[in-house]
Amino acid sequence: MKYLTIIILIILFISSCKKEDTENLQDFFYLRNDGADLPVYVEGNALSNKFVIVLHGGPGGDAQIYNNFSKAFSDKLESNFAMVYYDQRGSGTSIGKFNGKLLSVEQHVEDLEKLIILLKSKYGQSIKLFLMGHSWGGTLGTAYLIKGNNQNNISGWIEVDGAHNFACNKEVYYALKDISLQQLKSSNYSNEWKEIYNYCKNIDTTITFADTTIARLNKYGFEVEKYLNADGLIIFDTPLEISSVLNHLYTSGYSPITAKINLRITSIKMFDEVKNLNLSDQLYKIKIPTIFLWGKYDFVIPVAVGYDGFNKIGATDKQFVLLEKSGHSSMFNEMKPFLSNVISFISIHN
Repeated sequence: MKYLTIIILIILFISSCKKEDTENLQDFFYLRNDGADLPVYVEGNALSNKFVIVLHGGPGGDAQIYNNFSKAFSDKLESNFAMVYYDQRGSGTSIGKFNGKLLSVEQHVEDLEKLIILLKSKYGQSIKLFLMGHSWGGTLGTAYLIKGNNQNNISGWIEVDGAHNFACNKEVYYALKDISLQQLKSSNYSNEWKEIYNYCKNIDTTITFADTTIARLNKYGFEVEKYLNADGLIIFDTPLEISSVLNHLYTSGYSPITAKINLRITSIKMFDEVKNLNLSDQLYKIKIPTIFLWGKYDFVIPVAVGYDGFNKIGATDKQFVLLEKSGHSSMFNEMKPFLSNVISFISIHN
């Protein structure tokens, strides 16, 4: 009788798992690996059998910017696929040990490997996995894909303004110098553009850039998007839902204070390793279907870096999408064409 009861309970449980339950999956759990607990949110259409792992920027950023910043953005992806948002080691609301070798590119790759094992264990070995890496997430995705047989686990690679070459300081320098010279003659921010141009003009490009120079160029790379937006060269077409953002900040398990502390600590601790990281000569190893999406006015990771990666990647099934009115976060500058290209790419690949 005992075993019959158990069987009945199992049958009732299975029968209660209706189709709409997996169409609107809302899972939360932690990945525990090497002294760290990484929060993982899996949301969306699991019936698609396609799971998209979001590799957030940084090092030290957080995944929720791609989830709760605009539900118009994330809901569209989640209606088509199951989206996996996880905070990397030392990022977002992750907790644990973030020192020495436990806060390195190699460790981040291992964490991602363990996450993929966990996802397949939880949702089935037959699920199709895609990586979508933005900025630093492009570094992490590249480092994962060129290691051993890792790419055999992945059905497609979505590279979004990603830094497969983080040592692209001269590309940033040339791009900023050119755009500042162009804009200082016509922009409402001519004084700001003049400052950037004069700073670039005085950089000695025959020597290795100092850390302070790298940091200053990076700062300018983000700042100029405000000026370009005011001048109409960059747009922002992603609708924001204040209620969603407030709910995320104040009623969910997310802690903006923890996230900011992690960002500060991790970006400093990983700076020395990441600033010289260049994986360009290993891109030939990547053979899986790949799409590059890049903002024309990205001055953090300039479009020249994107074209370099596209030309060197070993995949024959590859495409490059230049978003003409976008900066470094092209998914939010031109949300509609971004989503259209990503959804189309994932939909045709198994």
